[in-house]
Amino acid sequence: MQAAAALAEASSCRAILAIGGGTSIDTAKGAAWCMAGGALAAQPAPEIELLPIFAVPTTAGTGSEATHFAVCWHEGRKHSLADPRLLPTHAIVDSNLHQSLSPRLTATAGFDALCQALESLWSLNPTKASREDATQAAQLLLGSIEGAVTQPTPELRRKMARGAHLAGRAINVTKTTTPHALSYALTFEHGIPHGYAVALTFAHCLRLRHAREQSPPGTALVSELLGSTSEAAVARFQELQERCGAPTTLSAVGVKECDLELIAASVDPNRLANDPLAPTAEELVEILRGAL
Repeated sequence: MQAAAALAEASSCRAILAIGGGTSIDTAKGAAWCMAGGALAAQPAPEIELLPIFAVPTTAGTGSEATHFAVCWHEGRKHSLADPRLLPTHAIVDSNLHQSLSPRLTATAGFDALCQALESLWSLNPTKASREDATQAAQLLLGSIEGAVTQPTPELRRKMARGAHLAGRAINVTKTTTPHALSYALTFEHGIPHGYAVALTFAHCLRLRHAREQSPPGTALVSELLGSTSEAAVARFQELQERCGAPTTLSAVGVKECDLELIAASVDPNRLANDPLAPTAEELVEILRGAL
């Protein structure tokens, strides 16, 4: 981010164009932030306007072209920037740019988008607009991800691109919840691709919601999108993982029982604040053990 900002300043850039996946788009946002005097450390946000950002996603995943967040890893920690000015000025969502995605990248990005849509529906902060975006996103992604991975067509790519963009718009309002909070250590410490890492605990978070005496808000809506009953919803999600060639257990990607408490302890409590499930440390371990 800082290197891109330095290059942009040296070149007297008047705008920043990001073409790529979420990392590329977030780097562009960070470059604009740094050019305006911002940093990762806890400092006042820049007071001057940021350069306009043009985002062109080449994956159907993060929806970063539709959010006012940017994230990066630095010295083993995940840092997040959040500012309304980080929302790209323009976004060009063209599924023709996704045609060369491999099955694996289609799946990892797709599960990130799908979980974002579903998590947005059960978060603490939905609005009428975010629910509409998240519901449409989930329907598009559930109906197209398997085909996009196994037998992609231009129409399936278009649905995936639209779904991922709408999921991004939804979490721009609500943010993500427990499955995403658990995923970061799985990715950083165990090398599991982000979308797979989120999906590995999603079904088990859903199961815990149904186990509560009173299911947290949004649980029924998510289950209805996935299946007729709670068990059917969990089964459908896990079957979708299998059909897309995604790992379905933590043990399959090298995570061991002795790792679970450390993974749970690494979760930033601020990242759980959006989730009415409000899992305890013991419940986080329970979720991970269920996924093992």
